[in-house]
Amino acid sequence: MKNSFTQISLLFIFIFIVSLTNSYAQFNDYTLKLGLQANGLLADTEFDKENRPPDPAYKFSGLGRLFIRFEFFTPVIETEIGGGFGRLAGLDATGNNWWTYIIPGDVRFIISPFDMDVWNPYIYGGVGGMYFFNDKPPEVSDENKSEEEKDSQQYFQLV
Repeated sequence: MKNSFTQISLLFIFIFIVSLTNSYAQFNDYTLKLGLQANGLLADTEFDKENRPPDPAYKFSGLGRLFIRFEFFTPVIETEIGGGFGRLAGLDATGNNWWTYIIPGDVRFIISPFDMDVWNPYIYGGVGGMYFFNDKPPEVSDENKSEEEKDSQQYFQLV
């Protein structure tokens, strides 16, 4: 037990020291940049709000994104093209798992007109879109619906 604690402590100290290196990702001294992002997603949906399950459980949801950044005719303007893949997951009102796959894509333009030694102000803007699909859609209970909504739902199921 004590030996494993020492090993974990040394590993943590090593990772901490290695991570102290400076990173100059926004500076203009590279013509091509590659990046990888990983994010956790908060599955805060209407299933937790409207349906109010008695024991809402958090399901891990994540998003990964890969991007490439390059100079666009001049070192002052850079273009970034990125895309990713993620999964948003949770529990529906009946307690079953649901998930939605998301695929974002975007193009950004980064303008950094000043070439300073320590500080590099920049501004960026762009456009993007996201495709999503439900591999396993959630089930919604009829408990919170009015009689009129239930009748119209049954009508559409019969037609």
